[in-house]
Amino acid sequence: MRTLMHDHKWGMNRFWLRGAATLAACAALAGAAFAGPLDDAKSAYRSRDYAAAQRLAQQAAQENPNDPGSYVVIGSSSAKLGNRTAARDAWANVLRLDPDLNSVKDKAAFLRAYQGVGGRAAGNTGTGSTRRADSSAVAGDILRALQSDNVYVAPEVRGEIDANALSSAAGATTKLVVVSTVYPYRSPQEMAAKLREALDLGEGVVVVGTPKRIGASSGRLSPSQIDRALADANLNQIATTQGFVPAMAAASKAVTGEVRSDRTTDTARGGGILFLILGAIAALVGWKAYRKGKSLKEAKEPVEKLHRQVLDNLSYVDGYLDLLPKGEEAERARALRQSAYEKYATVGALLKDSKSPEELRRAQPMIEQALGELNECRAAIDRATGGTGVAMGISEIPSLQTDDERAASFRASARLKPAEQIGD
Repeated sequence: MRTLMHDHKWGMNRFWLRGAATLAACAALAGAAFAGPLDDAKSAYRSRDYAAAQRLAQQAAQENPNDPGSYVVIGSSSAKLGNRTAARDAWANVLRLDPDLNSVKDKAAFLRAYQGVGGRAAGNTGTGSTRRADSSAVAGDILRALQSDNVYVAPEVRGEIDANALSSAAGATTKLVVVSTVYPYRSPQEMAAKLREALDLGEGVVVVGTPKRIGASSGRLSPSQIDRALADANLNQIATTQGFVPAMAAASKAVTGEVRSDRTTDTARGGGILFLILGAIAALVGWKAYRKGKSLKEAKEPVEKLHRQVLDNLSYVDGYLDLLPKGEEAERARALRQSAYEKYATVGALLKDSKSPEELRRAQPMIEQALGELNECRAAIDRATGGTGVAMGISEIPSLQTDDERAASFRASARLKPAEQIGD
């Protein structure tokens, strides 16, 4: 009986052992069947088939561009194949996507290898400064490439994108960038703006594209202008029917065209503003000229009136000075007449040549003084004739003309007799 029980237990154990082995084999076969390109890349790398490992890892990166593990294998395979640049770019993506380096087994060894191919890793991983430094390293690679070329295609997408096909849509002030991801930037537009500022392109254009999104930046345009230009370009339809490269070219054409249009509008706007400014200046000059002319006329009127009064008085006294008997009053009358005449002549020149109301206002006291001197001259004439207004002892009889008649006659002579001729 014990022998039968023993045989039964042994049979059951062998059954379970065979079942476990079968299940393990099935699991292994299922794992092999469902392994992805990243697992295949790792397997190829362990088998020292580095070219296959690189190709499979690039395929994995295209399927999942945010998985740092793919870039670990790309970098390691590229380093084994002697491609330092590709290794540095791939490992820079590892640091960008995984700043804590959780995707690598030996962080210190990884950083040494990264620095060995020219990478710049700052201090301890996992800090904000490291994240910024590693992102700057990736941006630095792009900037260096764009300083000598107008197109940059990231290593992980070079197998799918032909940089030469994009060259016709680029230029010295139009840069095209194709990457698998824009991290740490929030959008292609933000990445394009940062690159444009770093390249100091001013009103130039930078277009950044990923397999899913395209954005652009220009110092000439606002974000809303760029969004509108890209929306009008129907990029999704072009990408679907023609492919990613034509969509990038269309984006470049749309944004650069919007820049030219905005410049033309700005020029026209500037011309209109200039015309308005010139018109306003002309109106202001005309208004000032009108105001100046009006002020000059207003200032001239009282001076001209006094000037005519002085002329009338000069005509009057000249009719008597030749007939006055010699004496102190006669000399005084002649001196007053001469002084008044000089002021009259000075004010006459000011009335003719003056350009400002201020000059005419300064002339008014002078002509008033001349009028006062002529009044004193007439008083001296009266005293010289004994208060009769008639020069005694003179055979000639003075003219009986009125003051107005005498003034008219005097003006007709076109000149005043100088003082030294009076009394001759």
